[in-house]
Amino acid sequence: MANHEGNGNNLIFQAKFNGTRFSQWKFGALIMARAKKLVGIIEGTEQKPVEHHHTIFFTTECILLVKVKLVSTQAEEYDEEGKLRNGKKINTWIERDAMAAGLIYGSLEPEYQTSVGGSVDAADMWKRLNQEHAQVAAANSNQLTAKFFQYIMNP
Repeated sequence: MANHEGNGNNLIFQAKFNGTRFSQWKFGALIMARAKKLVGIIEGTEQKPVEHHHTIFFTTECILLVKVKLVSTQAEEYDEEGKLRNGKKINTWIERDAMAAGLIYGSLEPEYQTSVGGSVDAADMWKRLNQEHAQVAAANSNQLTAKFFQYIMNP
């Protein structure tokens, strides 16, 4: 049920989400994400860098690959040889997203892992879990509060 990772100085503890105590699991998952600098990836505030492609023109005589001066703020992303300059940034983001997705997926009990299957990235996983379980947690909280106020103190 609990997972221990680390090498002495970097010990991380995270209980797996088993359908109960979503708020506590979420808090623990965010602590782990913060320790690994992945919160922006998980919350979707750190987006994948945009990849620009060359334009291909087709003619009846031949196919020409034409370098086009892009009209975006990221036009300088290509070097003189037409190679994508931010390719390393994109690859780094993909690696970090995979780490974040693994963090989330690995901290779920198997029966809850299916609810994030098919997610396009870690932020999508996080959004799905929040949509599905945060509402239930809020409803349970309201129900418990109502029960609490129903009790009458006996002197």
